[in-house]
Amino acid sequence: MKPLLVCTDFDGTLTTEDPSAPLAPGFFDWLQSARKKGSVSWAVATGRSWEGLREALVGHHAPLFPEWIVTVEREIHRVKDKEAYPLEEWNRTCTEVHEALFGRHGAILERIEKEVGSHEDVTVIPDVGAIGLVVETPDGIAHAEKMVQEILKDRPEILTVRNGPYFRFAHADYH
Repeated sequence: MKPLLVCTDFDGTLTTEDPSAPLAPGFFDWLQSARKKGSVSWAVATGRSWEGLREALVGHHAPLFPEWIVTVEREIHRVKDKEAYPLEEWNRTCTEVHEALFGRHGAILERIEKEVGSHEDVTVIPDVGAIGLVVETPDGIAHAEKMVQEILKDRPEILTVRNGPYFRFAHADYH
């Protein structure tokens, strides 16, 4: 069997809203079986930090930890013995690129914070290097997304990364 990399999301894919529920038992049964037959690595790509992901894996009694994680949508880490070790060159470059992006476009982020964040069902939160948005209702999500896309329409290097009610911003080359 050729080596395989299986990459999953975490929230809503392996988890449910119930914090006491086990993580997708069928997935872990498959992963354990596949590992016995050959080389299979598991990666989790998540908007969570490593600390938040590790806490959820432990809290849900995950039978296995991933070998790789992509945290806050873009930072890569190798996991060994339930500890994360950063892919330093990638993460350093990624951080530098995002700092430069958010520095160049600070006024745009301020505009998003002011115009989109002023809506009743939108909460502006600090996020990695910038701001994030949390929107409470489906109608609010659609409205906020439309507003953000209009503000960013002439700035193709900035992407909106969405997961349910959460919005964050990233460089187009790193998401």
